[in-house]
Amino acid sequence: MKIAIKISAFVLLVFSLNCYANSTAASYTRINQIGAEYVAMGCAGEAVTEDIFSIYWNPAGLVSMANKKLSAEESVRDKAKSGDIEQITEDELKNFNKPAKKKFFVFGSSASLLSVERELVFSGIAFNMNHNVFAAGASAVYSDEIQKRDSSGKLKGETQYAGMTGYLSFGYYMKTTSIGLSIKPLYEIIDDMRYAGGSADIGIKTELFKLVKLGFVFQDIGIGLYPLDSDENINQKYERGSPLIRIGIAISPQNSNFTAASSVIKKLETDTMELNFGVNYFLTDWFAVSTGFNDNSFTVGCKTVFSLFEIAYALAYDNIDGEYNNTVSIMMVF
Repeated sequence: MKIAIKISAFVLLVFSLNCYANSTAASYTRINQIGAEYVAMGCAGEAVTEDIFSIYWNPAGLVSMANKKLSAEESVRDKAKSGDIEQITEDELKNFNKPAKKKFFVFGSSASLLSVERELVFSGIAFNMNHNVFAAGASAVYSDEIQKRDSSGKLKGETQYAGMTGYLSFGYYMKTTSIGLSIKPLYEIIDDMRYAGGSADIGIKTELFKLVKLGFVFQDIGIGLYPLDSDENINQKYERGSPLIRIGIAISPQNSNFTAASSVIKKLETDTMELNFGVNYFLTDWFAVSTGFNDNSFTVGCKTVFSLFEIAYALAYDNIDGEYNNTVSIMMVF
Protein backbone atom coordinates (compact mmCIF):
# COMPACT_ATOMS: atom_id res chain seq x y z
CA MET A 1 0.00 0.00 0.00
CA LYS A 2 2.84 2.42 0.87
CA ILE A 3 4.46 1.71 -2.49
CA ALA A 4 1.20 2.45 -4.32
CA ILE A 5 0.79 5.74 -2.42
CA LYS A 6 4.33 6.81 -3.31
CA ILE A 7 3.77 5.91 -6.95
CA SER A 8 0.51 7.88 -7.07
CA ALA A 9 2.18 10.92 -5.52
CA PHE A 10 5.00 10.78 -8.06
CA VAL A 11 2.58 10.51 -10.98
CA LEU A 12 0.60 13.52 -9.74
CA LEU A 13 3.85 15.45 -9.48
CA VAL A 14 4.76 14.61 -13.06
CA PHE A 15 1.32 15.68 -14.26
CA SER A 16 1.76 19.04 -12.55
CA LEU A 17 4.97 19.83 -14.43
CA ASN A 18 4.68 22.21 -17.36
CA CYS A 19 7.86 21.13 -19.12
CA TYR A 20 7.50 19.02 -22.23
CA ALA A 21 9.19 18.44 -25.56
CA ASN A 22 8.34 20.64 -28.54
CA SER A 23 8.20 17.84 -31.11
CA THR A 24 6.97 14.29 -31.48
CA ALA A 25 9.85 12.52 -33.20
CA ALA A 26 9.27 8.77 -33.70
CA SER A 27 5.57 9.15 -32.91
CA TYR A 28 4.96 5.74 -34.54
CA THR A 29 5.80 4.16 -31.17
CA ARG A 30 2.37 5.38 -30.01
CA ILE A 31 0.42 3.06 -32.35
CA ASN A 32 -1.08 0.83 -29.69
CA GLN A 33 -2.49 -1.94 -31.91
CA ILE A 34 -0.27 -4.67 -30.38
CA GLY A 35 -1.79 -7.74 -28.73
CA ALA A 36 -5.38 -8.27 -29.86
CA GLU A 37 -6.75 -8.97 -26.37
CA TYR A 38 -5.73 -5.54 -25.08
CA VAL A 39 -6.76 -3.75 -28.26
CA ALA A 40 -10.23 -5.32 -27.91
CA MET A 41 -10.38 -4.03 -24.31
CA GLY A 42 -10.23 -0.45 -25.53
CA CYS A 43 -6.41 -0.34 -25.40
CA ALA A 44 -6.64 -0.19 -21.59
CA GLY A 45 -3.92 -2.78 -20.98
CA GLU A 46 -1.59 -1.03 -18.54
CA ALA A 47 -2.97 -2.72 -15.39
CA VAL A 48 -4.19 -6.04 -16.83
CA THR A 49 -1.36 -7.04 -19.17
CA GLU A 50 0.32 -10.28 -18.07
CA ASP A 51 1.77 -11.94 -21.16
CA ILE A 52 4.37 -11.43 -23.89
CA PHE A 53 2.61 -8.27 -25.10
CA SER A 54 3.51 -6.63 -21.79
CA ILE A 55 6.73 -5.72 -23.61
CA TYR A 56 4.69 -2.91 -25.17
CA TRP A 57 1.83 -2.23 -22.72
CA ASN A 58 3.71 -2.37 -19.41
CA PRO A 59 7.01 -4.25 -18.98
CA ALA A 60 6.14 -4.80 -15.30
CA GLY A 61 3.38 -7.15 -16.46
CA LEU A 62 5.96 -9.65 -17.73
CA VAL A 63 6.42 -10.84 -14.14
CA SER A 64 2.87 -12.22 -14.07
CA MET A 65 3.93 -15.02 -16.42
CA ALA A 66 6.58 -16.17 -13.95
CA ASN A 67 4.16 -16.10 -11.03
CA LYS A 68 1.65 -18.19 -12.98
CA LYS A 69 4.23 -20.85 -13.68
CA LEU A 70 5.44 -21.22 -10.11
CA SER A 71 3.77 -24.11 -8.31
CA ALA A 72 0.94 -23.39 -5.92
CA GLU A 73 2.90 -25.17 -3.20
CA GLU A 74 5.90 -22.87 -3.55
CA SER A 75 3.68 -19.80 -3.75
CA VAL A 76 1.82 -20.71 -0.56
CA ARG A 77 5.05 -21.44 1.32
CA ASP A 78 6.65 -18.16 0.19
CA LYS A 79 3.65 -16.12 1.30
CA ALA A 80 3.45 -17.94 4.62
CA LYS A 81 7.15 -17.34 5.35
CA SER A 82 6.87 -13.63 4.51
CA GLY A 83 3.76 -13.24 6.67
CA ASP A 84 1.43 -12.53 3.75
CA ILE A 85 -1.16 -15.11 4.80
CA GLU A 86 -4.02 -12.94 3.56
CA GLN A 87 -2.52 -13.01 0.05
CA ILE A 88 -3.01 -16.79 -0.31
CA THR A 89 -5.83 -17.42 -2.78
CA GLU A 90 -8.42 -20.21 -2.86
CA ASP A 91 -7.00 -21.54 -6.12
CA GLU A 92 -3.53 -21.85 -4.55
CA LEU A 93 -4.97 -23.85 -1.65
CA LYS A 94 -6.92 -26.11 -4.00
CA ASN A 95 -3.81 -26.79 -6.11
CA PHE A 96 -1.36 -26.94 -3.21
CA ASN A 97 0.02 -30.36 -4.16
CA LYS A 98 -0.08 -29.92 -7.93
CA PRO A 99 3.40 -29.28 -9.37
CA ALA A 100 3.97 -26.75 -12.13
CA LYS A 101 6.93 -25.81 -14.31
CA LYS A 102 9.28 -23.33 -12.72
CA LYS A 103 10.89 -22.40 -16.05
CA PHE A 104 9.11 -21.25 -19.16
CA PHE A 105 9.73 -19.87 -22.64
CA VAL A 106 7.12 -17.74 -24.39
CA PHE A 107 6.79 -16.66 -28.00
CA GLY A 108 4.19 -14.19 -29.19
CA SER A 109 3.37 -12.36 -32.39
CA SER A 110 0.81 -9.76 -33.41
CA ALA A 111 -0.18 -8.39 -36.84
CA SER A 112 -2.48 -5.48 -37.58
CA LEU A 113 -4.01 -4.29 -40.82
CA LEU A 114 -4.61 -0.62 -40.11
CA SER A 115 -6.61 2.01 -41.95
CA VAL A 116 -4.95 4.42 -44.41
CA GLU A 117 -2.99 1.47 -45.83
CA ARG A 118 -0.67 0.77 -42.90
CA GLU A 119 0.54 -2.54 -41.49
CA LEU A 120 1.93 -3.16 -38.01
CA VAL A 121 3.69 -6.33 -36.86
CA PHE A 122 5.21 -7.35 -33.52
CA SER A 123 7.10 -10.42 -32.32
CA GLY A 124 8.68 -11.17 -28.97
CA ILE A 125 10.13 -13.86 -26.75
CA ALA A 126 10.41 -14.13 -22.96
CA PHE A 127 11.86 -16.48 -20.35
CA ASN A 128 12.13 -16.43 -16.58
CA MET A 129 14.69 -16.76 -13.83
CA ASN A 130 12.67 -17.46 -10.68
CA HIS A 131 10.17 -14.59 -10.35
CA ASN A 132 12.02 -12.29 -12.77
CA VAL A 133 11.51 -12.24 -16.54
CA PHE A 134 13.74 -11.28 -19.46
CA ALA A 135 12.23 -10.47 -22.86
CA ALA A 136 13.17 -9.20 -26.31
CA GLY A 137 11.02 -8.13 -29.21
CA ALA A 138 10.60 -5.93 -32.25
CA SER A 139 7.76 -4.08 -33.94
CA ALA A 140 7.46 -2.37 -37.31
CA VAL A 141 4.88 -0.17 -38.98
CA TYR A 142 4.96 0.15 -42.74
CA SER A 143 3.10 2.09 -45.41
CA ASP A 144 3.83 2.19 -49.15
CA GLU A 145 2.35 3.84 -52.22
CA ILE A 146 2.25 7.20 -50.44
CA GLN A 147 1.68 10.01 -52.91
CA LYS A 148 4.33 12.75 -53.12
CA ARG A 149 3.21 16.23 -54.10
CA ASP A 150 5.01 19.54 -54.43
CA SER A 151 3.95 22.84 -52.85
CA SER A 152 1.46 23.45 -55.65
CA GLY A 153 -0.18 20.05 -55.13
CA LYS A 154 1.23 18.47 -58.28
CA LEU A 155 1.81 14.72 -58.03
CA LYS A 156 5.53 13.84 -58.05
CA GLY A 157 5.32 10.08 -57.66
CA GLU A 158 5.09 7.70 -54.71
CA THR A 159 7.18 7.03 -51.62
CA GLN A 160 7.10 4.80 -48.54
CA TYR A 161 7.38 5.01 -44.78
CA ALA A 162 8.67 2.54 -42.18
CA GLY A 163 9.25 2.80 -38.45
CA MET A 164 10.90 0.05 -36.40
CA THR A 165 11.31 -0.44 -32.65
CA GLY A 166 13.42 -2.97 -30.77
CA TYR A 167 12.74 -4.03 -27.18
CA LEU A 168 15.10 -5.35 -24.51
CA SER A 169 12.91 -5.80 -21.43
CA PHE A 170 13.26 -6.93 -17.83
CA GLY A 171 10.62 -7.47 -15.14
CA TYR A 172 11.46 -7.61 -11.42
CA TYR A 173 9.10 -8.95 -8.75
CA MET A 174 8.65 -7.53 -5.22
CA LYS A 175 5.77 -9.26 -3.39
CA THR A 176 2.55 -7.68 -4.76
CA THR A 177 4.42 -5.08 -6.84
CA SER A 178 6.51 -5.55 -9.98
CA ILE A 179 8.77 -3.17 -11.88
CA GLY A 180 9.68 -3.38 -15.56
CA LEU A 181 12.16 -1.68 -17.87
CA SER A 182 12.41 -1.67 -21.67
CA ILE A 183 15.32 -0.23 -23.65
CA LYS A 184 14.19 0.59 -27.19
CA PRO A 185 16.42 1.24 -30.22
CA LEU A 186 14.52 3.09 -32.96
CA TYR A 187 14.89 3.24 -36.74
CA GLU A 188 12.76 5.22 -39.18
CA ILE A 189 12.67 5.66 -42.96
CA ILE A 190 10.85 8.63 -44.49
CA ASP A 191 11.11 8.71 -48.26
CA ASP A 192 14.88 8.44 -48.86
CA MET A 193 15.92 9.66 -45.42
CA ARG A 194 16.95 7.31 -42.61
CA TYR A 195 16.90 8.10 -38.89
CA ALA A 196 18.10 6.25 -35.79
CA GLY A 197 17.59 6.87 -32.10
CA GLY A 198 16.25 5.35 -28.92
CA SER A 199 14.05 5.62 -25.86
CA ALA A 200 13.09 3.72 -22.72
CA ASP A 201 9.91 2.62 -20.93
CA ILE A 202 9.54 2.17 -17.17
CA GLY A 203 6.51 0.33 -15.84
CA ILE A 204 5.08 -0.41 -12.40
CA LYS A 205 2.25 -2.79 -11.59
CA THR A 206 0.78 -3.40 -8.15
CA GLU A 207 -2.22 -5.09 -6.58
CA LEU A 208 -4.54 -3.70 -3.90
CA PHE A 209 -6.98 -5.70 -1.76
CA LYS A 210 -6.80 -8.76 -4.11
CA LEU A 211 -9.37 -6.91 -6.22
CA VAL A 212 -7.78 -3.82 -7.76
CA LYS A 213 -4.68 -3.70 -9.95
CA LEU A 214 -2.84 -0.50 -10.81
CA GLY A 215 -0.46 0.05 -13.70
CA PHE A 216 1.85 3.02 -14.30
CA VAL A 217 3.95 3.41 -17.44
CA PHE A 218 6.39 6.17 -18.35
CA GLN A 219 6.70 5.57 -22.07
CA ASP A 220 9.40 6.80 -24.47
CA ILE A 221 11.67 8.49 -21.96
CA GLY A 222 14.42 10.36 -23.83
CA ILE A 223 12.90 9.54 -27.22
CA GLY A 224 14.55 11.08 -30.25
CA LEU A 225 16.00 10.46 -33.70
CA TYR A 226 19.17 11.47 -35.51
CA PRO A 227 19.34 11.68 -39.35
CA LEU A 228 21.74 9.16 -40.87
CA ASP A 229 21.68 10.85 -44.27
CA SER A 230 22.57 14.44 -45.09
CA ASP A 231 20.09 16.81 -46.68
CA GLU A 232 20.08 20.58 -46.97
CA ASN A 233 16.57 20.71 -45.55
CA ILE A 234 17.33 18.46 -42.56
CA ASN A 235 19.13 19.56 -39.40
CA GLN A 236 21.91 17.14 -38.47
CA LYS A 237 21.01 16.92 -34.81
CA TYR A 238 19.26 14.60 -32.37
CA GLU A 239 15.61 15.61 -32.63
CA ARG A 240 13.84 14.89 -29.35
CA GLY A 241 10.27 13.72 -29.08
CA SER A 242 7.72 13.70 -26.29
CA PRO A 243 7.18 10.96 -23.69
CA LEU A 244 3.82 9.72 -22.44
CA ILE A 245 2.41 8.86 -19.06
CA ARG A 246 -0.07 5.96 -18.96
CA ILE A 247 -2.09 5.16 -15.83
CA GLY A 248 -4.34 2.12 -15.70
CA ILE A 249 -6.66 0.52 -13.18
CA ALA A 250 -8.35 -2.89 -13.37
CA ILE A 251 -10.96 -4.58 -11.22
CA SER A 252 -11.14 -8.38 -11.22
CA PRO A 253 -13.10 -10.01 -8.38
CA GLN A 254 -11.71 -13.30 -7.04
CA ASN A 255 -13.27 -16.46 -8.47
CA SER A 256 -14.79 -14.35 -11.24
CA ASN A 257 -14.40 -14.59 -15.01
CA PHE A 258 -14.93 -10.84 -15.40
CA THR A 259 -12.36 -8.04 -15.63
CA ALA A 260 -12.95 -4.32 -16.14
CA ALA A 261 -10.10 -1.95 -16.96
CA SER A 262 -9.64 1.75 -17.60
CA SER A 263 -6.66 3.94 -18.44
CA VAL A 264 -5.63 7.55 -18.90
CA ILE A 265 -2.90 8.54 -21.35
CA LYS A 266 -1.23 11.95 -21.11
CA LYS A 267 0.91 13.16 -23.99
CA LEU A 268 3.25 15.70 -22.48
CA GLU A 269 3.30 17.88 -25.61
CA THR A 270 -0.47 18.50 -25.41
CA ASP A 271 -2.98 19.63 -22.80
CA THR A 272 -5.45 16.85 -23.58
CA MET A 273 -5.76 13.33 -22.18
CA GLU A 274 -6.93 10.09 -23.80
CA LEU A 275 -9.45 7.98 -21.86
CA ASN A 276 -9.84 4.26 -22.48
CA PHE A 277 -12.16 1.63 -21.05
CA GLY A 278 -12.67 -2.10 -21.62
CA VAL A 279 -14.11 -5.31 -20.21
CA ASN A 280 -13.20 -8.97 -20.64
CA TYR A 281 -15.35 -11.99 -19.81
CA PHE A 282 -14.50 -15.70 -20.02
CA LEU A 283 -17.61 -17.50 -21.26
CA THR A 284 -15.81 -20.82 -20.75
CA ASP A 285 -12.36 -21.89 -19.56
CA TRP A 286 -11.10 -21.62 -23.14
CA PHE A 287 -13.06 -18.75 -24.74
CA ALA A 288 -13.31 -15.06 -23.78
CA VAL A 289 -14.94 -11.98 -25.29
CA SER A 290 -13.86 -8.35 -24.89
CA THR A 291 -15.17 -4.92 -25.77
CA GLY A 292 -14.32 -1.33 -24.96
CA PHE A 293 -13.75 2.27 -26.04
CA ASN A 294 -10.38 3.60 -27.13
CA ASP A 295 -10.54 7.40 -27.01
CA ASN A 296 -14.26 7.29 -27.91
CA SER A 297 -13.70 4.65 -30.61
CA PHE A 298 -15.46 1.29 -30.31
CA THR A 299 -13.44 -1.94 -29.97
CA VAL A 300 -14.48 -5.59 -29.78
CA GLY A 301 -12.74 -8.97 -29.93
CA CYS A 302 -12.35 -12.49 -28.62
CA LYS A 303 -9.69 -14.93 -27.41
CA THR A 304 -9.43 -18.71 -27.38
CA VAL A 305 -7.05 -20.81 -25.29
CA PHE A 306 -6.10 -24.41 -26.01
CA SER A 307 -3.07 -26.52 -25.10
CA LEU A 308 0.04 -24.30 -25.44
CA PHE A 309 -1.66 -21.66 -27.59
CA GLU A 310 -3.61 -18.44 -27.12
CA ILE A 311 -5.15 -16.82 -30.21
CA ALA A 312 -6.96 -13.47 -30.16
CA TYR A 313 -8.67 -11.13 -32.61
CA ALA A 314 -9.68 -7.46 -32.29
CA LEU A 315 -11.67 -5.04 -34.42
CA ALA A 316 -11.22 -1.33 -33.67
CA TYR A 317 -12.81 1.73 -35.25
CA ASP A 318 -10.25 4.26 -36.52
CA ASN A 319 -11.01 7.97 -36.06
CA ILE A 320 -8.56 8.99 -38.78
CA ASP A 321 -10.70 8.03 -41.76
CA GLY A 322 -13.73 6.25 -40.31
CA GLU A 323 -12.49 2.78 -41.26
CA TYR A 324 -11.49 -0.21 -39.10
CA ASN A 325 -8.28 -1.73 -37.76
CA ASN A 326 -7.97 -5.52 -37.60
CA THR A 327 -5.51 -7.19 -35.23
CA VAL A 328 -4.67 -10.87 -34.80
CA SER A 329 -2.22 -12.21 -32.21
CA ILE A 330 -0.91 -15.59 -31.13
CA MET A 331 1.08 -16.68 -28.08
CA MET A 332 2.75 -20.00 -27.29
CA VAL A 333 3.96 -20.95 -23.79
CA PHE A 334 6.50 -23.77 -23.33
